[in-house]
Amino acid sequence: MDQDRLGKTAISVPSERPKGLGSPSLVVIAGPSLGQQYDLADTVVDIGRQEECVISIPSSKVSRRHASVQRVLGRYTVTDLGSTNGTFLNGRRLEKAEQLKDGDKIKVGELVLKYMESRLELQYHQQILSMATTDALTGAQNKRSFDEIFPNSVLKASADGSPLGLILFDVDHFKRINDTHGHSAGDSVLRALGQLSQGLAEPHKVYRVGGEEFAIVVAGEPGGCLHLAESLRSAVQAHEFAHDQTRIPVTVSLGYTEMLPNDSAQQLYQRADKNLYASKNSGRNRTSGP
Repeated sequence: MDQDRLGKTAISVPSERPKGLGSPSLVVIAGPSLGQQYDLADTVVDIGRQEECVISIPSSKVSRRHASVQRVLGRYTVTDLGSTNGTFLNGRRLEKAEQLKDGDKIKVGELVLKYMESRLELQYHQQILSMATTDALTGAQNKRSFDEIFPNSVLKASADGSPLGLILFDVDHFKRINDTHGHSAGDSVLRALGQLSQGLAEPHKVYRVGGEEFAIVVAGEPGGCLHLAESLRSAVQAHEFAHDQTRIPVTVSLGYTEMLPNDSAQQLYQRADKNLYASKNSGRNRTSGP
């Protein structure tokens, strides 16, 4: 065997990647909706600013119908649809339709999609992404993920007029828990809180955005923030948190808000944060909004 091929894995050598079953996929590897996976079928997959596009990107840098990926004679090709800012394949601006190869990267605006035929590489990518976007202690999405997803959710809600809300909550007197029971007990509380809040929040994501502070982005559910926030507050109060067989009383304070016309992500966050502090200043174990 050629010496320079020694040590290379099936993932690192594209021609040797196992193909597996199922159709190829496009996976977002940079930009809004990081990690989103689109399984390709025989139909045309349009990419653009229009809501009707399979891959919809709410960005002024993206044309209404910017590019498309479709199957032609058994192979997938990518085509620019006369966009203003161009479609790029592996760093080159597309001038005509080009056939996709496993591992190719398509750039539309700030979004980068990777074309994957290998089921093994797709699973590997999903594992790496999960490690990069998940908080190891609580199992919630981490702040990096929140900083990526939340502004994009605001842009989408602004573009299509869909409802969007934000809940912020943190553990009351968390420093006291650490000082009284030890930092391992504090970690145990955060771990249990992460599991409890994720179960209650489904299908919405829970994000750990600070030491003991969490966020929930509530999309497509008008008026849903108050009900979810109160359900979470009462569930935490009723839950038996414990460490080393010692029960630890835990409550949370919550602030929520609903998106207003022309709101920015910063304005929405600041309003929820202000309401969170209103809950804490009025006695804790409370919900304030909108």
